[in-house]
This record gives sequence, C-alpha cells and structure tokens, in this order.
Amino acid sequence: MIGGEEEYEALRSSLLALRAKLEPAFCAETAVAGSWAESKPRATGHCAVVAAIVHEELGGSFVSQKVEGSSHWYNRFKLADGRVIDVDLTGDQFGRWPIQISAAGGTLYGESPKERVWPELNADTLARKELLRSKAGLEPSCEHTCAVCGAKTRSRRATKGMPLNRIACCESHTGRFVVVRETTHANEKTRRDANMVEWRPAGAL
Repeated sequence: MIGGEEEYEALRSSLLALRAKLEPAFCAETAVAGSWAESKPRATGHCAVVAAIVHEELGGSFVSQKVEGSSHWYNRFKLADGRVIDVDLTGDQFGRWPIQISAAGGTLYGESPKERVWPELNADTLARKELLRSKAGLEPSCEHTCAVCGAKTRSRRATKGMPLNRIACCESHTGRFVVVRETTHANEKTRRDANMVEWRPAGAL
C-alpha cells in the first residue's frame, strides 16, 4: 500500500488523466439540458455526471453545495494519512482551473458541503453519465455486490483485476473500501472473521 504524499500525488495524477479523457467528450448531449454551448467552459453542466464517473473510476464519496445559485456535485476522498480532501473536476465552469483540490470542509466554495449518496443521482444524470463514458472511450460501468455484506458499489478501481468472489465492499458509502482476502464466505462466522484490508482510492494493494 502507499500513503501520505505518495498517495496524494498518485490520486492527483489519476484525476489529471481522467479529466484529459473527458475533455474532448463534453458536449450538449452530456450536459444538463440547455446549459452547454461551444462558447462556454467545457465542463459546464457536467458536475454530477463527472462526480459519478470519478467515483466509478477512482472511488471516493459525493458532496454538494450551492455554487453561483445552482446545486453543484463533486467528490471527497479519505487518504491513508487521515487527510480528507474535496476534489472537483469541473471547476472551469466557475472560472477556475478545471481541477480543484482542497482540504474538506468548505474550503473549495466557501461553505460546508452536504454529503450525498449514489441513489440521489436521477435517471437523466445516469443516462448522460453513460453517454459521456462512451464518448470518452471509457468502458461501460456496472454495479458490483460485496461478497461480505451484500452492499452495492460502482467503483471500478475497487474491483479491478479481482475475481467475482473477491468483490470489494464499501463502508457505508463513505468512499473507503475493504477487500476480502478469502475467496469464499461459507457462513456468517467466515463473514465476520474475514481478513480485510482498507482499499485506498489512488493506491495499490
């Protein structure tokens, strides 16, 4: 595992690469209806779909707040060294650098954001998210079921390279993941005693 500044830099690098993939795919079809135009910043109207893709590709959780009068979604990551950071890959729609990274707690946009969860994303957002993934050359997303607790997670990084009986588990949808070392769970005692390790969004197990 990696931690501290190494983990932070790995996450930052992954965010830069993901934004670069999304950049040419932004368009009116993938934005909130009526929000996007060629003359506007590329990410205009894409906050929720991009936050969903960040979650699927890199993990993390969701937060939102009012920015310039509109609801704005972005992501939150908990690092191994205890730091919690907020990340926004659509900052350019507010006249900022495209990728915004700051300590959590309201330092990005001036007030404390509200924690959000995947089920709050509506059908239109999810449809636009899949269209954006396709246009950006990303694989279609899918939902995974935890082999330990039955919880659902959509993060691709959490399950990358693992057989289906070693699916990652989300801890109450906070963005932290654990990975089960056992290959099967024959009974409840095995489930309780499973040897698990924390999954870190930008790191490697």
